[in-house]
Amino acid sequence: AVNAYYRKHKTLDGCPHLSPEQLEKLKADMASSWHLGDKPFATWALSNNSAEIRRVKDRIKSLSQQKEIGFVGWEFDGGKVEANTEANRLQIFFEDKPDEATREALKSNGFRWSPKAGAWQRQLTSNAYYAADYVKAIAPLTGEKPTELQRAHIRAQKVAAQEQPAQEQPENYLKAAEQTTEQNYNMIDGQINNTPTAAELEEKAKAGGQISLAEYAEALKAEKKQTEPEKKLSIRAQLKAAKEQTPKKQARQKTQDLERS
Repeated sequence: AVNAYYRKHKTLDGCPHLSPEQLEKLKADMASSWHLGDKPFATWALSNNSAEIRRVKDRIKSLSQQKEIGFVGWEFDGGKVEANTEANRLQIFFEDKPDEATREALKSNGFRWSPKAGAWQRQLTSNAYYAADYVKAIAPLTGEKPTELQRAHIRAQKVAAQEQPAQEQPENYLKAAEQTTEQNYNMIDGQINNTPTAAELEEKAKAGGQISLAEYAEALKAEKKQTEPEKKLSIRAQLKAAKEQTPKKQARQKTQDLERS
């Protein structure tokens, strides 16, 4: 946006996307000898920003999938595996220190020892389960592969989601229409007639009750509107109406003359 503004106006002054401090700093950068190009931000800098935005979006998508589907853990001979969604790690906990062959198998499949967590771990993804398939020391007690456990877990989650009770039904539009009709019955000439009148509010005030000045003013306004005389017709409209009545009067007079004769 800043580059587009500069390209159009040939200046950064008045750019709505920059604060005064940013404006002065960017001007100084453009005036320096090391600034390349004739625009505020180099193309490569914007490309890096786009790459970072895509990375963050992919990360958000991955976390959303993890929360929606989830990952499964299992027990093995001498320990257990946990899917730590908060840390985003597949963690392996051994009851005793694993032998050298097991440690090498873990390292070669992307697992690293974490003294803080007290576990061997790697990022919690589907690939972590494929990697776990190749570490025989952590094979599930069920005899299945870690990937098979995860697939079964996903299927179970999908079935559970389908069996959940239907969400709250949408609003009953027929009932809403009935309520609208009932409200229309409570209206006269577009004015709701169940509001207190000015006289009723005055009686309430005399009895010691509290009334709102705004409510009292609204009641007076409504009464005034109801008692306003009809708007007088214009002269042109009066002449037109009189002209329409003239033939009727002549016909009526002719009928009366014939009856008299």
